[in-house]
Amino acid sequence: METKISRLNEIIQEVKATVEGIEGIGVVSPDGLVIVSSFDNELLDEEKIAAYTASFLSNSEKILSTFNKGPTEMLIIKSQDGFVISTQLSQDMGYLIIVTGKSAKLGLVMIMLKSLKKKIETTI
Repeated sequence: METKISRLNEIIQEVKATVEGIEGIGVVSPDGLVIVSSFDNELLDEEKIAAYTASFLSNSEKILSTFNKGPTEMLIIKSQDGFVISTQLSQDMGYLIIVTGKSAKLGLVMIMLKSLKKKIETTI
């Protein structure tokens, strides 16, 4: 019988293999711990990335609340070398983070993100 963790790993590996330009995907618990991840750069500190993800999504909630803009749906950080996209999973399941290179087609990544989010939520 397949475990949830192994199924989540399969899901993120499948997406990485299918969508060009994705350098990493992570699923992070609400308290900032790595559930599963796959990043191209093995030198990355995944624990630190997980903590940052939880922190900046939590802080975005505070900012949006200040402006009465409702809950955070997605954060997109653009740099000269790519994007970091993060979204909250439903029912306090945690967060999803995707890191892309600059060659990634953002529209395609966004479409895939919605599908990936649903798969992860039904698996967890």
